Parts: sequence; C-alpha cells; structure tokens
Amino acid sequence: MPIPLQKLPYLALKEVLSTMKLKEIFKIASLSKENARRVKPCISSQRFLLTIFSSDGWKIESECSRNFEYWSEDCSKNGIFLDKTGHEVLEFIVEVFNKPNICLLIKNDMEKFHNYSRFFGTLGLKIGQVTFYRCKQGELQNMLEAFKGVPEIHIYSCILEKKIQFDNNINYYFESIEIRISVNSDLKWRKDLLFSLIDCKKVNINGITHRSGGKLLPTKDLKAFLERWIEGSKMEQFSTTAFDLSKFSTVFKPLGQVIPVRAVNILIGSHKRY
Repeated sequence: MPIPLQKLPYLALKEVLSTMKLKEIFKIASLSKENARRVKPCISSQRFLLTIFSSDGWKIESECSRNFEYWSEDCSKNGIFLDKTGHEVLEFIVEVFNKPNICLLIKNDMEKFHNYSRFFGTLGLKIGQVTFYRCKQGELQNMLEAFKGVPEIHIYSCILEKKIQFDNNINYYFESIEIRISVNSDLKWRKDLLFSLIDCKKVNINGITHRSGGKLLPTKDLKAFLERWIEGSKMEQFSTTAFDLSKFSTVFKPLGQVIPVRAVNILIGSHKRY
C-alpha cells in the first residue's frame, strides 16, 4: 500500500525520508513544488556538496556519506526534468538541498568558471572549491586573480613556458591551494609564486618530475621564506619540492623559532625519506 507522503505530518515525513537514498528523495521532491517545499525542511540538518563537471553534468551528494549521491545522468535516465534547462535544474537543487557547497571540476576552460560564478552569485552562493586540470604557466597568475574568494584551489598541471614572469607584489589568501608545476620552470618564477602564497593556510606546490630533473631553490630563499613565515604568515601547512628540505632544521633554528622541528618529509620521486 503506497504511503500518501503529502498527508504525513512533518516528523513522520522526516522519518520516512531518513530511510531513503538520495536518488529517491530527489525524485519525490521533483514531482511537484509542494513536494519540494515539504522535503526541504526534512533534510535541512544535512550538508550537501554539488559538484559540476566540464561537461555541465553534476553530482549532488551528502557530505556525511559519499555513497549517498545522485548524478545528472541518472536524472535524465529517470525522465526527471527533461523539460527544464540545466540552470533551472541547478536552481531546484540549490533551493531544495539548502544551498549546498559548490565544487567545480574543469579541464581548462576559464570561461566556464566565470559563467558558473556569475550564475551561483545570482542565487546568493559562492563557489567553495575549484579543481582545474590544466593551464599554461603564463595563465596561472590571471587564474589566481580570478579565483580570489574561492577557499580551495587545485591545479593539477601547469604547463611549462619560457620567459614567464610572476608579479611578486601580489599576495593571495586561499584556505587551501595545490599546484603541480614543472620542476624545470624558472627558479625566480617558482620563488615568486611561493612567496605570493605565504598567507594561504594550506599550501602544496610540488613539481612534476621530468627526465632532465630540475633545480632546487637556493638555501638563501628558504631562509627568506622562513623569515617571512615567522614574522606573521597565516600559513599553517606547507608542502613543496622547491627547496632542499634536508636543510630545513639547520636554517630554522637560528631564526629564533622556539618550537623544535620534529620531522621533515623529503619527497624524492614517488618516495618519502625522513
């Protein structure tokens, strides 16, 4: 015997929905505006993540359980919202799923980032995370400028270019940033990039290994970096292949830091040495 969900009181409906998978909740909410209105408060205590891909496909999932998810492909297969535009479907998700955190996974299309940033801005939302799979070295600084206000950034491949400069007068403030750069990139460019990120909370700047190897930044740059850090940097976690970290402790101690260095992890290829 089917359950008349619209006639259930709030607590009873909340209990029923708690036994369902996300795809079932999505289907119920999509049937009518009244269903959507009733479903929304029942899931208001949950936090959701909305991920959007380069193809404009999407995935909505619970932040508590990554197995609790629903994809745009399933939405189409189930015949849901076939009469709505992509933006209309996203508006529905934002409304019913209580303004989820937004994550963009983009191959190499900055225009797509700008379009989604403007769109979600009209809904009162900011993008919380951007994963960008490929960019050129000369494009990186403009990208960082565009990403200001996005807490978490991942750039998985920064393609080597020659005679590229990085403006070291600009500082960035991300909660977390990860960039993979070529170990053959210009030393000054690498130094300027690192120093521009010194006020980010979590920084991971590691090199993509090439057969020809790559040079490390000199010890004087490591000393200057640590001096800036001690003077009042907001950085809480730092990982890089730019310096010879075997010298970290000996450089750190004379700077007057009272907290001892207990361990240094040195990345060599895919291996760690301590």
